[in-house]
Amino acid sequence: MFHRNYSFIFCIALILISITACSKISKGKGKTIEQKYYVNQEREFQLGDIVEKKEPLQGNEENISIRYTVNQATLYNNPTEASVRKEEIMPIIEYPKSGVLVSVDEAMNSPMLILDVMVTNVNSEDCNISIFQLVEKGKDNEVIWIGSPCYYSEGKDVESPEYYHFPLLPAQSVNMKIGWYINPDDCDLGKIYLTDNLNGGEEYTSYVNLKL
Repeated sequence: MFHRNYSFIFCIALILISITACSKISKGKGKTIEQKYYVNQEREFQLGDIVEKKEPLQGNEENISIRYTVNQATLYNNPTEASVRKEEIMPIIEYPKSGVLVSVDEAMNSPMLILDVMVTNVNSEDCNISIFQLVEKGKDNEVIWIGSPCYYSEGKDVESPEYYHFPLLPAQSVNMKIGWYINPDDCDLGKIYLTDNLNGGEEYTSYVNLKL
């Protein structure tokens, strides 16, 4: 019982952290918090492109923390069709596009978006899957936050506070599958993007057109 309660508390804490981290982007149902973000066409990439996640350093220097390539994007009818088991999915899923929390039981009977991604550690001390967020390009290219991953193939324990962290030494690469709960009825599938740096400044944010 204690273990289940701990898991529930951790998930709620993760949701609150995620909301805070993304407090400067436009969210679902037309709500905008503090600052609007826009899909920057100069930082727009396609499936198969190599994307460098850049971070500012002191002065005019930049650090490339990781390189990644989204090789494929597939929308499945449910996680089972994607060969994802219930115990591999976060027990509580935040879905800010609709402003709701989704249970894993509901997610098991809902569509799941799976991305096949190659990630290379260039110069990152902490590889964390939560840098990848799903967004929709809205009116005038405004960014609407869809949500955070609820599954990835390298994840070991969905009830662990370290779930989103994965070990990857510099110069090492890994192929992984990353999954999102998604409701196609409230999204324009043709305008969904993967982004990697929503809270790190617009000039350092990349967008991958998933072409669903």
